[in-house]
Amino acid sequence: RGLSVPGNLSIVAYDDEIADLVTPRLTAVRPPRRSLGRAAVELIAARLAEPRRPAHRVVVSPSLRIRDTTAAPQR
Repeated sequence: RGLSVPGNLSIVAYDDEIADLVTPRLTAVRPPRRSLGRAAVELIAARLAEPRRPAHRVVVSPSLRIRDTTAAPQR
């Protein structure tokens, strides 16, 4: 189709497990696995201790690893 990466199209993967091992190296969103795991265990333990506990929302911010599959927007 005549499109190039990253010239005309950017590609972003989720979960930076192998994104750096492929060609071209993928830009990826990297979730903070330890923080996610810790939050999950804490919420489960709290729910077990107090089953009627209200639902909680936890926000865990990922990081972005910019590599070869993204570029600045064309003007």
